Amino acid sequence: MANLEAYEKVVQNLNIVKAMKSAGQTDREIAERIGITVKELLEVIGSDNYLKEIYERAQEKVVAGIESKFIEVMEEKLEEGDTRDAKWYLERVSPKYQKKDNVMVSVKSIDEVIRNRGGLSAEGEDV
Repeated sequence: MANLEAYEKVVQNLNIVKAMKSAGQTDREIAERIGITVKELLEVIGSDNYLKEIYERAQEKVVAGIESKFIEVMEEKLEEGDTRDAKWYLERVSPKYQKKDNVMVSVKSIDEVIRNRGGLSAEGEDV
């Protein structure tokens, strides 16, 4: 487990940590604010499931905000007739529009390959 002093600092400053992460602050900025290293911050969060969940949810707020802004800009571009961003977005989030590359894979044993080339009999003996 991470060191106890760092753990206590994270717990005592949990509201600050959560607010800073939700606002998009970096791990370095958060660690500096509460007086620990980035390594200690990440170790503490990684060692406690409750803290990890809070930290990840705060990060999800940042991601949701970025996605919202992206969609807003994308819709503006669509109104202007530019479909590139919308196409890119749909290919990544909707199974219906995902690019599909079909690759056929055939696994054969060495004996099968040699047999097909005429080097072994069906019993595995040299011909």
